[in-house]
Amino acid sequence: MRTTVISHAAFGCATALLASSVTYLALAQGQPAGSGVRQTELFKTTMDDVLGRVVTVRRTERDPGNGSGGRTATRAAIRSATCSKEPTR
Repeated sequence: MRTTVISHAAFGCATALLASSVTYLALAQGQPAGSGVRQTELFKTTMDDVLGRVVTVRRTERDPGNGSGGRTATRAAIRSATCSKEPTR
């Protein structure tokens, strides 16, 4: 019984190490410097009335031919938009 627990723990540690190494390598590559995407911060302010929430408006520009299809771009824009809900009263 004791060797089973130890072997399971060793296999779990080895799997976790392998997974973290693969994740590190995937994130270390990142995006190339000339990816053709520029992001400009247009407006940023802290809301005084609501626990210090921050409102940020950004503009993302892409070089011609560096975009994706219409539906995909719309979904990405919706996902990247940050919306704050007002507290219900």
